[in-house]
Amino acid sequence: MEGFVYHGSPNGDIKVFEPRKSTQKGAYVYATDKIEIAGVFGFKMSSIEKSLSFCGDNTLIVTERVKNYFKSHDHPVYIYKLDGRSFDYFDENSWGKHEVRSPEKVVSLEIIKFDSALEMLKQFEQEGKIKLFLYPNRPNFLPSNDFDLFAAVAKIYAFNPERNCNVFDRLKRYHPDFAGFCDVIKTKMDKMDEKEKFQYAAGLYDFKTHKCSQEVYDFFRDKTL
Repeated sequence: MEGFVYHGSPNGDIKVFEPRKSTQKGAYVYATDKIEIAGVFGFKMSSIEKSLSFCGDNTLIVTERVKNYFKSHDHPVYIYKLDGRSFDYFDENSWGKHEVRSPEKVVSLEIIKFDSALEMLKQFEQEGKIKLFLYPNRPNFLPSNDFDLFAAVAKIYAFNPERNCNVFDRLKRYHPDFAGFCDVIKTKMDKMDEKEKFQYAAGLYDFKTHKCSQEVYDFFRDKTL
């Protein structure tokens, strides 16, 4: 693609980016043509501590899901400016046109440093590049009961069950009352093939209707009887 792309990282000493295997088939260097998205990905958090989504005008929405998490885990962020010529868009990704990849080694051209990831997010919000919700505030499409997090952790588990086997335990630490259903999810997914795992994860919460699967409602309704 033409122009420059960006890669965010908590590490400030990268000279050359090497292609690495990830959830996509093959090894790639990942980047984005939007500096704010690179910055957000440089603030290392999982889908339990933060939620990322896009509003109607394609602005990124960043939501803090755990009280004071952004402040207590603050760190510098380094955004690397890269030549975009070896990068291209790809389809097998929910980020669509917001993420690009290169199968080649890529040399860093410039580093933009932010001493504080949290202040970086606040700056991007002031500039109109993102919408930022700090706990307990959240966009209206995220449920107050946090049931959407079941879909988030199930998707993480589906990508790599062996490597991400502790993701359910992390959710349990933040939400001890979720422990029983986390065990239900893991037990079911361990009996599924890869395609079934992703389908099951996606069905746990529908962001269009803002509703959980009936299985979630039934489990917690039974627990309150």
